[in-house]
Amino acid sequence: MERSADVVRLVSELTALSKPNFLIEKDGRFYLALAVLEYDPDAARSEDEKRGIEEVQRLFTDCKVKGSLCACEVQAMALLSGGMNTGPRH
Repeated sequence: MERSADVVRLVSELTALSKPNFLIEKDGRFYLALAVLEYDPDAARSEDEKRGIEEVQRLFTDCKVKGSLCACEVQAMALLSGGMNTGPRH
């Protein structure tokens, strides 16, 4: 099976939210997505943040309309047990 060359090394100081976590399907492969960034319209502190969040909302809506969005919320810890994932290789 061909592996993606688009691998990014994460720094150890990177933090993520404990929830929500999602499984995303793309081209027959499945990916675990941890919530690293949050875009909450109610928490915007400036007009720039509001505009940025509106852009994220537009991108999300466009994906849903095009039918290119396929994700479901999961408990990440159940998927992080050894041997389940096939990549990236460390």
